[in-house]
Amino acid sequence: NTILNLGCFYFHGRDNRFRPNLIVRPKILLNNIKKYPFQQWVEALVYLLDYCIFNMFLPGKVENWNIICDMEGVSMFKTHNDVKSLILFLHFMCIIA
Repeated sequence: NTILNLGCFYFHGRDNRFRPNLIVRPKILLNNIKKYPFQQWVEALVYLLDYCIFNMFLPGKVENWNIICDMEGVSMFKTHNDVKSLILFLHFMCIIA
């Protein structure tokens, strides 16, 4: 079973302006944080974002995506540092992408 098959982050449909919706579910990350090193989580997220950029966007156009973060059962104030780091990394990737 790979990280992408866990359902921690995935693209699901588009909004009314055809922007892809990235779904992030930190609870799944917390439940599986010890199964995979943090670097593998980052690599899976980068792979997913690269896939979106190269396959879901139109070349030569300014594009963006929506991020929906399902915080069910997770508190950002009392959570694992790797979850915070991954969400900050996602924010940073969205700024430079």
